[in-house]
Amino acid sequence: MEAPASIIVGLVLYISIILFGIPGNCLILRVYWVKKRKSSTHILILGLAWADLFSCIFLTLRVASAITYLLGDKPGTFLTFMHFLLQTAVATSVTLTGVIAFDRYDCICRSHRRLLSPKWAKVAFGCCLIYGASINIPFLVNIFRPAESIEALLYGFQILCYISALALIVFCYSKVYRTIRRHVQVGVWSSISTDGTRPELHNDSMNSARAVTPDCRGVEMKSVSHAVANNPGVSNLWKPSAPAACDSSVTGPGTARQRSELASYTEGPSDYPRRTHRTPTAGSGRDRRRPNRRPRLGGASSLQSKTTRMLLVTSVVFLIVWLPYWIWTILELWNTYSVWKVHDNVVQALSRMNTCLYLNNAINPILYGLANRRFRQDCRDSLRKIL
Repeated sequence: MEAPASIIVGLVLYISIILFGIPGNCLILRVYWVKKRKSSTHILILGLAWADLFSCIFLTLRVASAITYLLGDKPGTFLTFMHFLLQTAVATSVTLTGVIAFDRYDCICRSHRRLLSPKWAKVAFGCCLIYGASINIPFLVNIFRPAESIEALLYGFQILCYISALALIVFCYSKVYRTIRRHVQVGVWSSISTDGTRPELHNDSMNSARAVTPDCRGVEMKSVSHAVANNPGVSNLWKPSAPAACDSSVTGPGTARQRSELASYTEGPSDYPRRTHRTPTAGSGRDRRRPNRRPRLGGASSLQSKTTRMLLVTSVVFLIVWLPYWIWTILELWNTYSVWKVHDNVVQALSRMNTCLYLNNAINPILYGLANRRFRQDCRDSLRKIL
């Protein structure tokens, strides 16, 4: 049995998580529930908020157990049985964190071949809930028939749940940011809407004023129509024809510069036009002020980047707060099945830090607010309507 001081510290932390996590997750539900057009990401964020909300509600079972220990007694069978609901909600939250990472990968890297539609996101949430309950069945069995093998099986299922979420987070977010970095390097940002609709291509060089003669302008319009016809998946692809298509007799200011730009664009790959870094000219004040300006994101692209950053931050915090628990679990299994034992003081110190894992169920409102300005504005609007 733990020392009373450790129980009191855990009790205070449990109550703090409950008092902050319940209204915080309710605020997330309020913000995303009122959105008229919900994407797969919105639905999964709502599912994660529901799982975290019920985790905070069922955390009152831990409070009741801590108070029972302080009174010198042990929790009864019914109270222990009810902890199954808490563990199911926590396991669902862990699994959904990994599914959200896959949704980011599906949205950014597979925009034309998406697997997760809003309908399938709801199915994924239901599967996560069933999976979270299934892996905790050994917990119920261990209540009525305690055995070290059943407890080890429960730990094994929990480790499987965590490792699978960890693998999805590392793989998917590495792919996402590799794709984003590649788009930045070529000066192209694919404006992918949150529901997986068509992308729009943005390039800063298109914003610069160029002198285009009438004959070449007609050829450019024909090349754009030809490019759209040959690329039905891309709607706003600007891919001019080769400079040879223009009449050689055309002269005028800017013609030579235009031809060099057309040639540089047609040399790039067919999927994305190559960004050219032009030498600043005497009359180009904009290029002279900012010659190496990075491409700006379009509206939808900026939203996608902020959403991805917000969800990546929550995933990193999730991995950190769960780390002490898994180290403690591994040491417990090591002491059970190994001849060489880890010192009890180390195991007890890690055991007292296990309470930190429940921070993952209450801290998301803060992380969303820090990483996403739009979420902060939506929260202010929702609170203004409520109050």
